[in-house]
Amino acid sequence: MRFDRYKAAPVVSRFIKGADDVGCIIGPFGSGKSVGCIMKLLRHAVSQKPVMYNGRMTRLCRTLVARNTYQELEDTTQETWDEWLPFDLGKYLTQKKKLTYFWQLQDKTYLHWEILFRSFDKPKDIRKLKSLEITSAWLNEGKEIPELVVKIVNGRLGRYPPRALVPAVNPMLIIDSNLYDDDHYLYRLFEDEKPQGWTLYKQPSGMSKHAENIENLPDGYYEKMCRGQTQQWIDMFVHAKYTHITDGRPVYPEFNEKVHIAEEDLEPVEGYPLYLGFDWGLTPACVIAQEVAGRWKVLDEIVCFEESADQMGKIVAERLNRDYRGYTAVMTGDPANPRSQSDKMTPILMMQKHGLEVQPAYTNDPMIRRDSVATMMRELAPSGEPAFAVSPKCRMYIKGLRGGYCYRRIQVVGEDRFQDVPDKGSKFSHVCDAGEYAALGAGKGVAIISSKHDEWGSRINTTREKRRREKYR
Repeated sequence: MRFDRYKAAPVVSRFIKGADDVGCIIGPFGSGKSVGCIMKLLRHAVSQKPVMYNGRMTRLCRTLVARNTYQELEDTTQETWDEWLPFDLGKYLTQKKKLTYFWQLQDKTYLHWEILFRSFDKPKDIRKLKSLEITSAWLNEGKEIPELVVKIVNGRLGRYPPRALVPAVNPMLIIDSNLYDDDHYLYRLFEDEKPQGWTLYKQPSGMSKHAENIENLPDGYYEKMCRGQTQQWIDMFVHAKYTHITDGRPVYPEFNEKVHIAEEDLEPVEGYPLYLGFDWGLTPACVIAQEVAGRWKVLDEIVCFEESADQMGKIVAERLNRDYRGYTAVMTGDPANPRSQSDKMTPILMMQKHGLEVQPAYTNDPMIRRDSVATMMRELAPSGEPAFAVSPKCRMYIKGLRGGYCYRRIQVVGEDRFQDVPDKGSKFSHVCDAGEYAALGAGKGVAIISSKHDEWGSRINTTREKRRREKYR
């Protein structure tokens, strides 16, 4: 064992000592999270109440240690475990992936500790969790593990040792993870819902003066790690910030979070109309914007999941009555406007039921739509401020702009290649499309087409009649 060399950093120390029902520690790469979890589990195991077992006063504990895949479980989790609590100090059954320690403690009692190593490569692996009886559990790299696993494991805690023999002391689930997106279920659970007994421990940036575990890392570890990486990657894995990383090419590379995200939520300005953009589908979305003194300000978003256009119309109408009463509005939607097979209603007709007079956009050309927004990101308003600004409360829209809405990578060997059209399967596509329709409704697309500075502008076929004329020329 290497306990004589172990000294917990401040956040890890608080995590180890915490008596939480569910504790989660998050931080940058190399910050000592995994070792802290092992120490916390050991501390928990020896805290169990001793009972007469096989003729000895024994503390009984059974711990689940889980990773998302078997390969990662074997290559990382078990490797770290063996470094700090060597397998040869106990008995390891390879087939069952079960490690059992039997040690005499300083108080002359004994510890009988079973470690069950598990992965979730197949659905049946998750189903097997339902029959486990455990005292504690550790989900290593929790961002990669399904929420269902957290729910099932949490329901299996405290089942061992048998209550008739001796109740388990403080049954607990611990999770460690690098940072994740702020729409990840761990963010929702620990930042928004915050169930009683659930605690989140956040480590500082690896580049800060309070960085943890630096003494155990190579010189310049984080500085070298940043080389060649995107800012989003650095923010997530070095600075330990919530952000979104995509493997595709962003639709809006012009978007700069530091420049285009307002410091505070933007409020509507009287005397200027609202521009609402709508996109339909099973995840309909609406973006609300204003153009004030040459600045395009995205004030609000409404994003629905598994809702009809009719339901979204009701939500939008209620939002306008509550937060934007008295403002005139220009409403523009996806011109596809599909007709329902059941009642023959279109999304635009459904909007009209709720008093929303939505007009179809004059074009659905992806280049015109994209540049109607992207052009503003490259410009300054007469005041010298950025011409594009988005309210920080528009969380889904911001994630889409920073890269969630992207051109999907084509899986080929060699150079990076991407699809020619944005990924419509992305959950961020609808809200970003809605933002484009709002801009088209404000005339932004027309300005691009008529611009003398855009050589390609005069060549775009924006009307069916023009395309017909050119076809037969």
